[in-house]
Amino acid sequence: MDDRSPLDKVTVRALSPSSVAGQWCLQQYFEELDKRLPEGFDRNRDALTDHTEFSGVGCVFLVASVDGHWVGCGGLKRLTSASAYIKRMWVDEAWRGRGIGRRLLTLLENQAKDLGYSVVKLETNRLLHEAIQLYRTQGYQGVTPFVEEPCADYWFEKSLESGLPE
Repeated sequence: MDDRSPLDKVTVRALSPSSVAGQWCLQQYFEELDKRLPEGFDRNRDALTDHTEFSGVGCVFLVASVDGHWVGCGGLKRLTSASAYIKRMWVDEAWRGRGIGRRLLTLLENQAKDLGYSVVKLETNRLLHEAIQLYRTQGYQGVTPFVEEPCADYWFEKSLESGLPE
């Protein structure tokens, strides 16, 4: 019998979004958005048109796996010298509610701090209730839109210096 909690079995690695794991997770993310959003998801209207945004200096893309199966992802990209944009947060529906999203978010925040950012920002759709709840419980505060994102209804930010919004 394995006494480890499900979260103990999760491995999170920084990978290229172009890797097989990155591409698979992103495809699942896009397919889920297409199913959940009433108007579907048009990748051509998205604020990030490709995934090279996660490959540059000041960026990172994380993939979570359990026993070799990819279960989640999230990316961090530079907005300004002081702020980073968290994007493409996704956890497989079968693995939600086990702390994987919170772990990915915390790791992305820690990466942002290590890269010298003082604020992280993100946005989400009103129908992604799990995401909204996660962001609010992790100290994110509502702000005015900082990117033009057609599918977004909420924009959030979190100060990395004090945990409070700027």
